[in-house]
Amino acid sequence: MIVTDGGEYDSASEDECDLSAEVKSDDAQEAEDGDYKSYPFEASNTIVFIKALSVQLKEEEKVQRVNLFQTQAKVNNKLITLIIDGGSCHNLASKEMCEKLGLTMIKHPHPYHVQWFSDCGDVKVQYMVKVSFSIHDYTDTVECDVVPMTVCHLILGRPWQFDRHAIHDGHDNTYAFKWQGKGVKLLPMTPAQIVAANKQERVKEEIKTLVLSPAR
Repeated sequence: MIVTDGGEYDSASEDECDLSAEVKSDDAQEAEDGDYKSYPFEASNTIVFIKALSVQLKEEEKVQRVNLFQTQAKVNNKLITLIIDGGSCHNLASKEMCEKLGLTMIKHPHPYHVQWFSDCGDVKVQYMVKVSFSIHDYTDTVECDVVPMTVCHLILGRPWQFDRHAIHDGHDNTYAFKWQGKGVKLLPMTPAQIVAANKQERVKEEIKTLVLSPAR
C-alpha cells in the first residue's frame, strides 16, 4: 500500500500480493507453488575453532530479532560455520579454511581492501576460491573472495541471495528459495545452539593445546 501526499493510497495487485506472500513464516504452512523442505543445522564438530559472534539468549529461542543467520555446512566432508548476511556485498571464504581443506585459490581480477574481517587491520583481498558446500540435501557451489576472517568460515552475501532468488523471513530468520526444482528453507541455529557449539569447540581447542604443549 502506497500513501500519496494527498492522503490517497494505491494498493498492490492480487498477483503482487501473492508473490510477496509466496513463503509463509509458519514452517507448517505451504508456499503457493509447492512445499519448502526445511534444513536445520547439523550438529557435529567444526574443522577449527572460530571466535564466537555475540548472540543474544532469549527465553523464546525462536526470536531471531538481533541475530545474524548462522548455521553449519560441510565442505570436503568437513563441518564449517556459515553465515548468511544480506548486508555483505561479497561471498567470503576464510583463508584458514581454504588452507586447511586444500581449496584452490586463484588471483582476484580486481583486488580491494577490507578492514573488519580480522584483528590485523586493513587487509587486501587478492584471491578468490570456488567453494562447494552442502547443508543436508542442499548442495551448491559459490565463488568467494578469500579473507583472513575469524568470525566464521563462509559468508553468503548479496551475490548468493540474488543468484538464488532467496527470500529472507526477517521474523523467523530463515531463507527460502527454489533449487533444482524443489523448495528449500534454511533454518538458523538458535542462540543456545550457537553458544553450545562454541563452548564445545573451545574445550576441544584447549585439549589440543595441552596435548601439543611440550612437557615441563
